[in-house]
Amino acid sequence: MKIKSYGEVVREKREILKSSSIEHEKWEPHQRKGVPPPPLEKEYNKENALVELAKPKPTNLGNISLAKAIEQRESHRKYTLDKMNLGELSFLLWATQGIKSVDKNKVWTKRTVPSGGARHPFETYLIVNRVEGLKPGVYRYLPIEHKLLLVDKKKPLPSMISEACWGQTFVEKAAVIFVWAVIPYRTEWRYSVISYKGILVYV
Repeated sequence: MKIKSYGEVVREKREILKSSSIEHEKWEPHQRKGVPPPPLEKEYNKENALVELAKPKPTNLGNISLAKAIEQRESHRKYTLDKMNLGELSFLLWATQGIKSVDKNKVWTKRTVPSGGARHPFETYLIVNRVEGLKPGVYRYLPIEHKLLLVDKKKPLPSMISEACWGQTFVEKAAVIFVWAVIPYRTEWRYSVISYKGILVYV
């Protein structure tokens, strides 16, 4: 089996984004057909132990304007060996996928981040290396409960992490690595075959 080069993969994905050959009107979304909406959150075993997260507070952000924060923003490639605390992690999770309100009919959620039609197809996973009060491992964020679910006590090998990030080895050394997975049907239920374009906008 031939392994595609990076360039081939990029060109292939670009063609998907540019595609206009699908006759969208022939693909009626399930919402219009009266099909019930998919769950707002991926199911999990309710008997599994959950990690409580504190109410998110923007601690240690300092008094700085948004304009100044944008001006001073820069990427880092070297991390200290310091641990992150649960309060900091709680705020980051809320800032990236936190829920502000849930529809009484459980059709949509309003969150701190945008999503076409309020469909929010993303699920947040964490590879925890150094967080006070958390054992290393793989966790899933439950945004409705604002809690963590332990998925696996074993972390992926560092080489697997860097390979998934196109050879960027610095990623594997972070205190916490955020990983987002997509459940396409959450968006497809409303937008049918054009959903992948909307999903890719937020990647």
